[in-house]
Amino acid sequence: MSWLVRLEVKMETARSEGILDNYAWHKKLWNCFPDVPDQKRTEIGFLTRIDSLEGAFRLWVISKQEPTRPQWCPPDGFAVNEISPSFLSHRNYAFDLRANPVKAAVQKDSKGEP
Repeated sequence: MSWLVRLEVKMETARSEGILDNYAWHKKLWNCFPDVPDQKRTEIGFLTRIDSLEGAFRLWVISKQEPTRPQWCPPDGFAVNEISPSFLSHRNYAFDLRANPVKAAVQKDSKGEP
């Protein structure tokens, strides 16, 4: 991953765009990658963090591909920076994690049983 993006979006905008939960944010953030066809999305991928602010949301996105500003994000609410390869070359990192599952996959045995 080599790009870090900050998006700040007002709650009114999120509401009018139908962004009401984490899954909706995840789907909407694909607007930052308009040239990526659906079948290539797993190759690109991105990680996000969504923070609620007073009257707005702040999103952090890290991705392999450089994102573009989606039309629903105001220009002054969008900032993108390239991450130095040396920063991502360390052996260990410390961070806070909030997991929001977006897909349930059932594993089956050789008989096709879950």
